[in-house]
Amino acid sequence: MSREVPQEFDLTDPDHHSLVFDMADALVAGHDDWCDIEQPEDGDVFGHIAARMARGRLYALSMDGGASVVAITNLLGENNRLRPKDEDNPNGEASLERKIRELSWLTCGTILRVDLLYVSGGDWWGTEDVFEAEMVRTEALRRISGIDVAMVRMNDHAGWGDRRHNDKGGEWNLGLRLAANGLLRQVYNHVYITDADTTLNLAAGVGEGLMHARENGWDVVLGNRKDPESILQKDVKRSGPGVGWYYYLSRHLGRQFLDMGVSDTQCPSKFYSLEAAQAIDRWASTDTHGVDTDYANALLAEGYDLHFVPVVAVDSEAESSGHKMPHDGVPDPAYRLHFIITGQIEQLERYRHVLQLRHYEESRRIADLYEQRIMGYNLSVPWEGLSRLLKSDLPEFQELEIAGFTPDEIEVDAFERVLDRVLGEV
Repeated sequence: MSREVPQEFDLTDPDHHSLVFDMADALVAGHDDWCDIEQPEDGDVFGHIAARMARGRLYALSMDGGASVVAITNLLGENNRLRPKDEDNPNGEASLERKIRELSWLTCGTILRVDLLYVSGGDWWGTEDVFEAEMVRTEALRRISGIDVAMVRMNDHAGWGDRRHNDKGGEWNLGLRLAANGLLRQVYNHVYITDADTTLNLAAGVGEGLMHARENGWDVVLGNRKDPESILQKDVKRSGPGVGWYYYLSRHLGRQFLDMGVSDTQCPSKFYSLEAAQAIDRWASTDTHGVDTDYANALLAEGYDLHFVPVVAVDSEAESSGHKMPHDGVPDPAYRLHFIITGQIEQLERYRHVLQLRHYEESRRIADLYEQRIMGYNLSVPWEGLSRLLKSDLPEFQELEIAGFTPDEIEVDAFERVLDRVLGEV
């Protein structure tokens, strides 16, 4: 490969995506067996994406029995990333086109079928209109690729068209429900849940998800961005110097995951068997950004094992919810994190008995602190207290890495004193 490989991957640059395809093509051409492709030893994000793409494609080419996957994603707030980058749209990722190209590359000449389903609850940025325009722009590509792309509107399904469901979780939930109950154009063997941006390469995510599922007999394959073999291109403190307090709260409320050694519950790479998707549909009801832990809890409640695998993720920061939400106020990274935490608090009660949560009392104390002290800081803007925590940079905790903010290292009483300093004593 004679082309120079950049140090960082720019999701808005078509040349970066083309380079990854060229590298993956070279790997496929140079190997006969998916087992022979190894990840690069260095941190080259391009090489790591290409290796995972190539492994997935070679596996798809080697299958002796067909498989079908529906990849489900949400449309909330995707008005800019859907479109190509230009002078008026500097954050454009041409995300629909990218996903079609990635799935076409993965499936071409194989007996693997992957379709793409977008779910829209409608939003304040006219994303549905942008999606329809992008469907027109990519019509020829879709026809050549054979990838079926569809959009369903929550308003077209009874009980789903209200504001309560109109969030990321609500959109995922409706798509999963339609797939789990055979209400799409066909019944699929597998369901893949992901985000609408191009943070994760779809050829790598679906291809390796299928490989792990079939070779290991796994019903659940989840991405883990914190796996030692993962590559994560992200500013981990983009939400603020005090983002460790969010991790502290989330891990306290999800101690069952911490006890299992799970370090990433929010990765948007979720590959399920049809049966696992049906299990999630029987339990899950969180409609906000807290949906990820709801899916994991639902699977545990149904007796499924959670299997985590490394991924390559390139953060799509410029169009993240921290820069767009809330739509009617000042955008704040705390908005999304607040709804992850409140989702976990609701799930704490819903799964308390079926999962026999042994840390329930301690988790409940943290939940009470969040609801009373942090949300109570400003009842009209319930995430403002969390926002102040994210912005805090208390010197006595600077020596703790973000990954070290665990319940065992900072007692709840000490956390209460932190709240006194940041939010004021009660």
